[in-house]
Amino acid sequence: MAVEDSGAEVVALNKAKELPEPKPNAREAEDKETELNSNYQAYPEALASYQDVVESKSLFMESLEKLHREMTTKFMIPTIGGKELDLHQLFLEVTSRGGIEKVSQKNH
Repeated sequence: MAVEDSGAEVVALNKAKELPEPKPNAREAEDKETELNSNYQAYPEALASYQDVVESKSLFMESLEKLHREMTTKFMIPTIGGKELDLHQLFLEVTSRGGIEKVSQKNH
C-alpha cells in the first residue's frame, strides 16, 4: 500500500503543537502480570523514534504495518463515511492529548 507523505502539513502541525514524548503508562505493572499468562506476546522493539513517526506519515504507516505482521494481527484502515481514517493524524491527536488511556477516560 502506497502512502503519500504530506511533510509540509506534518511540519506545520508539529510547529503548531509541540508534541511531548509519550510517557510510560500505568500498564507497566499490569504488563508484568500479563507476562505470566501463556498467551502473552511481547511487543517488538520500536522501528523508529516517536519524533520520526510524528514527522513522517509514510514511516508511521510502514511501522504500523510491520507491527501488525510481527504480531500476526490483521491490518485494516477503518472507513468512516466512505473515507479511510487517517491513522497518522489520529496518532498525532491522541498522543498530543496524553495517550489512549487519558483520551478514553470519561472525565477528561
